[in-house]
Amino acid sequence: MGRSLSGAALRVRWLRGFDEASPTRRWTILFLAACSAMAVGAVAAWQITCDRDPCTGVRVLWSAWTTALIVVLVSGALLRDRVRAEARSLRWVHIGIVAMLLIALWLAGYWLGHAR
Repeated sequence: MGRSLSGAALRVRWLRGFDEASPTRRWTILFLAACSAMAVGAVAAWQITCDRDPCTGVRVLWSAWTTALIVVLVSGALLRDRVRAEARSLRWVHIGIVAMLLIALWLAGYWLGHAR
C-alpha cells in the first residue's frame, strides 16, 4: 500500500516546511509574491482609461509602478546572488526576474508607441 496525503495534509506539511525553511527559501517565496503582485498591479493599472488631456493620475500611477519595479528587480538580483552562494537552484528567481523585465519592456513599448 502506498501512502497518500489529502490536499489539506499537503498544505499543512508545506507550511511546516516553510517554518523550517532557510531564510533564502523564504526570500525567494516573498520575491515571487512581489513579482505576482507587480503583474496584477500592471493588469489593474492597464484597465484605467485617460479621459482628460493631461492624464496626470495615470502618469503618477505608472511612475509609482516603475519605482516598485526597480526595487523588485534589484532585490531579485541580490537574491540571485544569495541563492547562487548557497548553491541552490536559480530557476524560480530567474523566472521572476525575466517575467518582470518582459512586462516592463511590453509596457515601455506600449507607452512609447502611444505617446500623448
